[in-house]
Amino acid sequence: MAQWYLIPNNTSVVRPDREEAREKLRSQKSLLAKKKSIGRSLSNKADVDGDWTLQLPSNSRKLLFDLNTLENDVLALAVGGYESIADFSLKSLIADRTLARKSMV
Repeated sequence: MAQWYLIPNNTSVVRPDREEAREKLRSQKSLLAKKKSIGRSLSNKADVDGDWTLQLPSNSRKLLFDLNTLENDVLALAVGGYESIADFSLKSLIADRTLARKSMV
């Protein structure tokens, strides 16, 4: 036969930490809600300003500007294509390299 155990109806006896866990969960949820609210307000502010780079530190902004300038320079050089070196032969390139080595020695 199966034995029946009496289980107490008092939940604080069964799980005394239940209320503590609920309070901890509530505080975490409110903290997450605050973070989301701050994130939304910063996002809206960036959208209003139109320039998200103003949110960056000055050194990061300068680095971003320099990278953008470098990208524009590379793209400008890529537009020219190979026309500037089309008249070079492999022999002339090797000769130029040999001359460069001799001048460095």
